[in-house]
Order: sequence, then C-alpha cells, then structure tokens
Amino acid sequence: MHIRAFLNGDKEIELPQSVSNRKTKGNRDRLEPNQPVVNYVSDQKTKAFLMLEIKAKDSQIGQKSGQWYWLNAWRKQQVLSNNPITYQDLVNKLYELMTTTGRLPQIPSTRFNHFITDFLADSVNKGKTKTDAVKQWALLKEQPIPKTYSDYKSNIHLFNNV
Repeated sequence: MHIRAFLNGDKEIELPQSVSNRKTKGNRDRLEPNQPVVNYVSDQKTKAFLMLEIKAKDSQIGQKSGQWYWLNAWRKQQVLSNNPITYQDLVNKLYELMTTTGRLPQIPSTRFNHFITDFLADSVNKGKTKTDAVKQWALLKEQPIPKTYSDYKSNIHLFNNV
C-alpha cells in the first residue's frame, strides 16, 4: 500500500522510515531488564519475556489491540533519536500502552479496515451490516477524495445519488 501511495503521489500517507532492529552483526540480545536494546528481535520469545516482566507487576493486566505495533513504533523512534534504551524501558512503555484508558490509536496502515470499523461504530449506521460497509467502501474508492470514514461522512452527498 505504501508503494502505491508513493507512486500515486498520495501525500496523506506518511511513509515509514526504515529502522534496523540490529546495530551489530552479533547474536540477539540477552533478554534481561537492564540489557541495552542493541540487536532486537521482535518474536514470540521477546514478547513472552516482556509479558512475563509485566505480569510480575500486574498479574491481572490484559493485552490491548495494537500494543505491539505502538511499542515497536516507540522503539524505532528511540533509535532514530539516538536515545539508548534497555529492555526495562520496553517493559515500561508496553505497560504504559496496556494501561492506557480506552483504545489505543488505530494503526495507520489499512484504510479499508479502518473504514469498516468506523462505519460500523458510527451510531448513524446502527443496524447496518459489514456488507453495507463494504458496499460504501467500494463507492468511496471511486471518488477523488481521501479514503477515510471522516471524509466519506463529509462528502456523503456524493454517495446519496448512487
């Protein structure tokens, strides 16, 4: 999607910066709280370690949709800013994300999924189905406007005659 947006000159989509997970060609980091994050591996082993550390603080805490995406985005921002971090910093940030009141921000990637979610969550569409939302998405795709639910709502007049 990012490549297509770039080629089409879509200025709304911020293209991600490439950030290497590894600073050296060495092995992955030891998973310990005070260990600096140097050769990070985002896998089940790392996630299990982080969750184990969090569960030690709060055994009842629940996971949130998007927590791993936002943790990784934060980690990448630290790398880009040359801020050295430890695995304890990752634990602290993940805990912060998991204890955030309400939902985490939507992941800025799949416009279709966001549109469907927002369409169905809007009280004006009460009783409408996912099929209805998909039909409206298909109509939105044909319009020369941004592909967001808010823009769809702002331009609803374009869809009333279809």
